[in-house]
Amino acid sequence: MKTTLRLFLTCLGVMILFTSNAQRGKEGNQTISAANTVVNTYTNLTVAAAAGTSILTVTSNSMIGGAFGATPLAPGDLVMIIQMQGAVLNCDTYPHDLLWGTYTIPAPYRWSNSWKHHAHEWGALIHMDIFNNPTNGYGNSGKFEEIEVLSITGGNTIELGCNLVNSYDGLSGHVQIVRIPRYDTLTITGTGSIVPNIWDGTTGGVVDIEVNSHLDINAGGLISADAAGFRGGELDAFGTAGTVAVLDDVKFLGTNDPASGSEKGEGIHGYH
Repeated sequence: MKTTLRLFLTCLGVMILFTSNAQRGKEGNQTISAANTVVNTYTNLTVAAAAGTSILTVTSNSMIGGAFGATPLAPGDLVMIIQMQGAVLNCDTYPHDLLWGTYTIPAPYRWSNSWKHHAHEWGALIHMDIFNNPTNGYGNSGKFEEIEVLSITGGNTIELGCNLVNSYDGLSGHVQIVRIPRYDTLTITGTGSIVPNIWDGTTGGVVDIEVNSHLDINAGGLISADAAGFRGGELDAFGTAGTVAVLDDVKFLGTNDPASGSEKGEGIHGYH
């Protein structure tokens, strides 16, 4: 039996899987010679989907463009479901103000002074709830799977050929559906490169390709998701031009006051 080479990239890493699929090679043989070619198309999950279900409710199930041109998503196509965010951080975002300014604190210490001795825990993943019971700080962030499409209904429903293994949170977890081109052979030549759409908070940042027979990346060719993932924090647009010396200026590890610093960058917890 022939094997199928599937290549999946995100801004975080590379994964190569070997599988066998009934509709492999649907997109035939392809040569990529243009720089920054986007072959995937994207949509996002709008309703949470539990493990064991085969129905996805999405913003749009047409998923045209990329390697597929004007051909909409169809039975036998392959999609990835991936949750980008949803981790729980040790950060109580309720603004506290005790004379010195508005700031946030580590979540378990809202009602006591003990937070002063646990500043290093601010922003860490929470693995215990307020009752000290173990919890999964990552939530469903990072979970993904790839499944063939069974059918398309209306403009917003995708029925999968298999039930989901994982549960996904929907809008709150920024779950995206990535349509995967299924090549028989793929050649990337010259200055040709395959990249994703840049992550915009809803979709992007992921390259996922299936190659059935032969993948040839010639010298100069590239598959990359570099700099297409999570966004940096926004710069402080206010600034403080006061006369207080920097070493004497009291700031806080977390604050809702834009004059006290710039934003933390985006991650598996969220943005802003």
